[in-house]
Amino acid sequence: MSQARTLRIALLHMKLKLLVKRSNLDRVRKLLRQVIDKNGGVHVAVLPAFVNIGAFYLFYPEQRAANIVKHQAERIPGPTTEYLGKVALENSIFIVGGPIIERAGPRIFLTTFVISPTGDVIAKYRKLIVNEREKSLGITSGKDVVVVDHLERKIGVMTEDDLLAPEIARSLVLKGATVITTTLSFSLDQRVLETLLVTRSLENWVPIFALGGIVEYNNEVREAPTIIVDPEQGGVTDRHYGEEKPLIVEMRVSKDKPDNGDILRMTNLLCKVLRDLRAAVSGGRK
Repeated sequence: MSQARTLRIALLHMKLKLLVKRSNLDRVRKLLRQVIDKNGGVHVAVLPAFVNIGAFYLFYPEQRAANIVKHQAERIPGPTTEYLGKVALENSIFIVGGPIIERAGPRIFLTTFVISPTGDVIAKYRKLIVNEREKSLGITSGKDVVVVDHLERKIGVMTEDDLLAPEIARSLVLKGATVITTTLSFSLDQRVLETLLVTRSLENWVPIFALGGIVEYNNEVREAPTIIVDPEQGGVTDRHYGEEKPLIVEMRVSKDKPDNGDILRMTNLLCKVLRDLRAAVSGGRK
């Protein structure tokens, strides 16, 4: 029998510095080249949230953060995607990056973009679940879910607070997604993040690749983990926290539907996960 073809995805768990756009993007270029040279090629690279300027809202008070949103917002296509378009073209890969701050007319969105190996922006996803802090900074909620169908596995795109809304992951799967990528919030406890990811994965029988990252400012470091979840393997299959490191995931091109045994196992696992989620949210209270 011939060996099944695989899709190789690189999750760049990387360190970003605040408000130094060119330095951060140069770092992406260097890390990606190292990953490709070491692993013999990659089909898709997933980049962390605010890959151009870092997660600024973690360190600045509201007024300063609002000014940053106003002055750092850019159009898509724009400077960040044009730079990363060249990186995609150089390496013949798809890039999923963001969210970054997008300006579209008078509105501002948190937008994840997808760049093809030709260097073109082929999709944009504007964050649907905007939290209260983001609203106070002038961020507007998007309207549509996005599934990238340019690859042999259809990729659904989410980000951060979208994990709190089960309808988003379900909508992505109903639109044909067989894998979901998301970036993770720096604000939620890691135990809660893992439980939410496993729940969304089991609810929809779909792998989820959740990218965190590291942000550094004035010798203070904040980090969100990178977590890989696969329902066929019963939950979290890999997690990373503590240093800059790319995670490489290889997936079969074909996607099998769950059989009756899978569905029973999925139900049992989901019940356990929901119990764990209640315990995590309540601090262990019954």
